[in-house]
Amino acid sequence: MEPFAELVRRDPGVDGVRLPGAAGEVLKIQQYADDTTLFVSSVRSLGRIRALTDLFGAGTGSRVNMAKSSVLFCGSWTEDIGDSGGFAVCEGGLQILGVRFWARGCAAQNWEARLALVRSRLGMWSRRQLSLTGKVVVVRSVLLPLLLHLAYVFPVPARAKLALTRAVFRFLWGGRYEYVSRELMYAPVVAGGGVS
Repeated sequence: MEPFAELVRRDPGVDGVRLPGAAGEVLKIQQYADDTTLFVSSVRSLGRIRALTDLFGAGTGSRVNMAKSSVLFCGSWTEDIGDSGGFAVCEGGLQILGVRFWARGCAAQNWEARLALVRSRLGMWSRRQLSLTGKVVVVRSVLLPLLLHLAYVFPVPARAKLALTRAVFRFLWGGRYEYVSRELMYAPVVAGGGVS
């Protein structure tokens, strides 16, 4: 798939998306394993992408699975979006590597869903008789991986951070009085902390 990625990157007919805060860098394609995500800023580029996939397919025998491919228009488009290059137009959200994207409000919706998942997992683990150390292990090995990938895509909003902190400390102390201050809990174990 890397030859296809190079074909897209080098093609002047594909208008990528200018990344904010990246010194004018333009993003056209991202790949992970067999997933390819394309970022274009014009409908003309969609037609060009379709031509490039046909060209690549003619040379390699690969084909785009049109049943699994769709396009999501984000932001303000100034041109007619009637022609989507043969790709299905996604009306709802689009999932890319476990993260949902909509035309607007992606971060808030993703974090709300992730908070619900965290609360569900904490509810399940709170029914077990775990020591404080065991609960810290659960937070590190079960909850943290649920949050990291999403946090790389969308920074944690202050409201979600507060809700996560409350949920974790409620889990650690079983909803009872917090016997050790949160500041001390954040300290390294050698300094008397519990979660570092």
